[in-house]
Amino acid sequence: MGKSRPFNSTTGFITILAHWVGWPVESIWNLPQQRRLIRRAVEIYRWRGTRKGLRLYLHLYTGLPLDENLPNEADKHISITEPFGENFVIGDAQIGEVVLGGGQAFHFVVRLRPERINSISEQLVRRIIDQEKPAFCTYQLFIDNPM
Repeated sequence: MGKSRPFNSTTGFITILAHWVGWPVESIWNLPQQRRLIRRAVEIYRWRGTRKGLRLYLHLYTGLPLDENLPNEADKHISITEPFGENFVIGDAQIGEVVLGGGQAFHFVVRLRPERINSISEQLVRRIIDQEKPAFCTYQLFIDNPM
């Protein structure tokens, strides 16, 4: 039998780990992103289709903080809101901001607040959201420019 050589290719090892947890390896991810995503793949699968799962995936891709200590969703770096969820109060609404009779069912808004301009690929974020959201949901995406 011939001697086997040690496996020392970082990208090859990432491919093996990704295959092991059922994670697709794509060239669009850089090495640190691939490592973070593969390390947390099982957790991402567990929360797929939920706000928590989408926020986790976007956190791992963007590096933006989860801000779990902030009680107000709108203050977070990765904000996922439903326009007519629990916080909708007619008494605080102003003319022009109220839609009587509902709005879009199963619709949510994702707002990302990066620290650096052009640090996030909108196309890749949309791909992540499309992959992770329930099929019947619609969404809007906003990526704010840092001040």
